[in-house]
Amino acid sequence: MPLEPPCIDLEWLSERLCEVLCWQLEHPTATEHADAPEVPWAGRRVWAIFLELCATRTVGGFAPNPISFTEIEAWSRLKREPIRPFELDILQALDATFLKAARVMSEGEKPEEPLGPPMTPSLFRAVFKGERTQPKPTRKFSIDLFDAWNGVYEPAPKKAD
Repeated sequence: MPLEPPCIDLEWLSERLCEVLCWQLEHPTATEHADAPEVPWAGRRVWAIFLELCATRTVGGFAPNPISFTEIEAWSRLKREPIRPFELDILQALDATFLKAARVMSEGEKPEEPLGPPMTPSLFRAVFKGERTQPKPTRKFSIDLFDAWNGVYEPAPKKAD
């Protein structure tokens, strides 16, 4: 009787990897923590792929961009490792979890308080005490001046009166 390969519950695997990701995002400095959940053996390949793709993630505006199919396909082609459909599903679940956590962290952060009182016209005058600086006079640009800067200046011959 041939042995059947073990069946893996892909939904459980995806959820478990997302839980590990959430824990690691909540505890970024905890290395080898006793309470740290382990990456399931069956998910180590897709976990490694996700970490590589996540490291090359772009940022648009103030938030990270999702990992695109193009980036996944390029990774697969460059590494010469095909990505199976169930791995793609797990990668998308991990990416969605990462983006959600990033959004929550950015919304949860309080803006920095200003270092001092808000700037008002009277405060501006008090700081600068009415000092006015005159702009430095500038030379008009001429081709002779440009040539002089480049060391090839030859004065134009004087016109005879």
